[in-house]
Amino acid sequence: MTIESTYHSQQRGKQRLNKTQKQFEDLLPKVLLKGKTIEDYKNFPRMQKYLKGVLKAGQEGNFLRVFGNEIFIFALGNICLTVLTIPQKILRNNFRR
Repeated sequence: MTIESTYHSQQRGKQRLNKTQKQFEDLLPKVLLKGKTIEDYKNFPRMQKYLKGVLKAGQEGNFLRVFGNEIFIFALGNICLTVLTIPQKILRNNFRR
């Protein structure tokens, strides 16, 4: 499986994950395979609503994966567009229904 990353996503990986370009690109297959989708949060409506809003706000992104406390946004063709950190407010409220 070939996964590409944009220059922007590599910079965000360096900034938000403290990863080198090689480490970031090695992480991407794991994110796609083991990362959670929006549907995985069906029991947590606040988190699901937040993730849908993030995906809708970015016009280029087609799907996302949540891995750790980060959101990875991908375009069709498995191209990583950017990496976002989930805000603490959302993380704290994630387990409230």
